[in-house]
Amino acid sequence: MTSLAMVSPSSAQMLLLCLRMEVYKMARRWRTYLGFLAMGLLMLPILYSLRSGSPFERAVREGMSSSFLVMGTPFNGAFFSWLIMRTVMRLVPFFVVLVGGEAVAGEAATGTLRTVLTRPLSRGVFLTAKFLAVLLFTTVLVLFVGAFSMGLGSLLLGWGNLWVPEKGVWFFGPQEGFWRLVGAYLLVVWGTYVVAALAFFLSTLVENPLGPAIGALAITIGFWTLETVETFTDSPWLHRIKPFLFTTHFDVWKVLFDDPIPWSQVARSSWICGGHVVGFYLLALWIFRRKDWTC
Repeated sequence: MTSLAMVSPSSAQMLLLCLRMEVYKMARRWRTYLGFLAMGLLMLPILYSLRSGSPFERAVREGMSSSFLVMGTPFNGAFFSWLIMRTVMRLVPFFVVLVGGEAVAGEAATGTLRTVLTRPLSRGVFLTAKFLAVLLFTTVLVLFVGAFSMGLGSLLLGWGNLWVPEKGVWFFGPQEGFWRLVGAYLLVVWGTYVVAALAFFLSTLVENPLGPAIGALAITIGFWTLETVETFTDSPWLHRIKPFLFTTHFDVWKVLFDDPIPWSQVARSSWICGGHVVGFYLLALWIFRRKDWTC
């Protein structure tokens, strides 16, 4: 009992110390900021196309006014943030795999991992700190996209009712739309964890940081392709395997714009994504502990 009480705080303190070091190292790499810069720049032309009086805005207003009395414009900060989630957010995994893929393999390639592991440091604590740092980066990147799109959109377009084109002429009130967007972005974070964990797991298999990044991206794109093919075909085997593809559960955020929200579907997809994250972490830990990194 006493020994457990003494070991646990020490392990927790060591984990926090390692996590701080990993975040510090991550902050010093220029690749860490590539995703933030790219996401921010990609939003600007989309925002410009939604400005009042733009050809796209006029076309949508004319289409709506043929059946409804349209007051104002449906293009506001809420719609802009939803549109960013629907389009630009698909690119986030490209930047997440870069960070996750070099977490272990990057240090193995430079030789610093060999030096670190010669010290009296638990491999489990060391790897867990790296894993948490990758998840922290993923969280910050996705929430940056959400906060930046809401903030910039409301500043330049104003805030108002949230229009969801996929539902037809479907609007949510300003406050309800805000909270649905917040919940949707949190679900995007949870889903993106799977890609980050996959890249992290692959990073423990090799000593080249590009391999895990490309591998995780190839698997993700491959699963997305199978989903698309299944949508346009009646292939029975694709229909059977679709629920087991983790990308199937990435878009669960869309159901937050249903009324009522199917919470059972949200819970199921969240559990499946969480299971993948834990599974990839445990596989990475098992490999990392058994692999000889010092030779």
